[in-house]
Amino acid sequence: MSYAFWVFVAIIVLLSIAVILYVVRKREKITCMTGMMIAMTLGMMVGILSGTLIGILYAGNLFFSTLIAMAIGGAVGLITGAPVTLMAMMDGLLSGLMGGMMGAMLGDMISTSKPDTMMKILLVLFIGIILILFYMMIDELNKGDQPRFFRNPLLMGMIILVFFFLFNQMGHIVTVESEMEQNNHNHLEMEQRK
Repeated sequence: MSYAFWVFVAIIVLLSIAVILYVVRKREKITCMTGMMIAMTLGMMVGILSGTLIGILYAGNLFFSTLIAMAIGGAVGLITGAPVTLMAMMDGLLSGLMGGMMGAMLGDMISTSKPDTMMKILLVLFIGIILILFYMMIDELNKGDQPRFFRNPLLMGMIILVFFFLFNQMGHIVTVESEMEQNNHNHLEMEQRK
C-alpha cells in the first residue's frame, strides 16, 4: 500500500473520530433531529468511502467487500448516533449499511477504470461534507457563534485547495492492473504451464 493510501485512511479515521467526539461532548445539547442528521451523514459517507476502497481492493469478490463495507459504515453510524437517541442510532446504522452496499458496488464496477480518480473525488466530497456537517453542528449548538475559520469561506476554500494539491502530489491511492495487463499475465502463466 502506498503512502497516499495511508494518508487517505488516516483522513477518514481522524475526521470520523473528530465528529464522534464532538457528538459525545455535546450530547446533552444535540436534538434528536440534529443527531439523526449527524449519524446519517457520517455513516453514509464512511460507508461509501470504505465500500469503494474495499470494492476496488477486492475486485471480483462483491460479497466479501459488501459485507465488510456494510459492517464499517453501519458501525460508524451506530456509534455516532448512540450518544444522542435510539432513533439517531437506527438512522446512522441503516444509512451506513446502505452506503457500504453502494460503495462496494461502485468499487467493484470501477476497479479497472480510473479507481484512483474516483477515490480522490470521493475524498473531496467527504471532506467537504464533513466541513459542512461541522458548520451545521457548531451553528446548531452555539446559536450562531461560529469560529473564525468557518466565517471566512475564502480562507477555508484556499486551505482545502492547497491540501488537495499537496495530496494529489503523493501519488496513487490504489493501483490496479488494467485488464490488458491481467490478460497478458494470465496468458504468460498458461504458456508456462504448457
